[in-house]
Amino acid sequence: MKEDDKKPFLQRIPDKVKIAFLRFWLIGLIYYLIGWGTELGMHDNPFDLIFVLALVIGACMIILFNPIINKMFDIERNGYFINKKIEERKIYQGVILNLLEFFKCLLITILIYLTYQLINTCLMNVFNTKNVPLQGEPIIFGLLFTLYYELISFIRDKILLLFTKIKK
Repeated sequence: MKEDDKKPFLQRIPDKVKIAFLRFWLIGLIYYLIGWGTELGMHDNPFDLIFVLALVIGACMIILFNPIINKMFDIERNGYFINKKIEERKIYQGVILNLLEFFKCLLITILIYLTYQLINTCLMNVFNTKNVPLQGEPIIFGLLFTLYYELISFIRDKILLLFTKIKK
């Protein structure tokens, strides 16, 4: 028997997969509560919904999700564990990074809106209908958010790795 076969099932799942699943679940929950639970999801103008979703998602990521994840898991970026660096930040660095996290959530929410628009436009043209075939819903919103978040994080990590290699 391999060493991994002796571990319980949840310990065999990589930390990145667990974090992505928790992010998907939290974002889907937020969309469920705001998009379906308030009247913002019923308006013809989606900009209020986009801004409120980005604001709530950004606040939840900054206040709730990121601190819990940083304490629960060993987060590796470019071969280094970054959990200790978070504890060693100066106040202004934390403020700047939190603002960047909010703007990242805003950008991702706008990207999701544009993705929904693109999919709906294509489906409406293919099926020759005026009804919106794919309305906002928590599971697809959570999946798209997680996908875009991981993509942006991957690009950021590669850019940071490139800058560290240039400095050396």
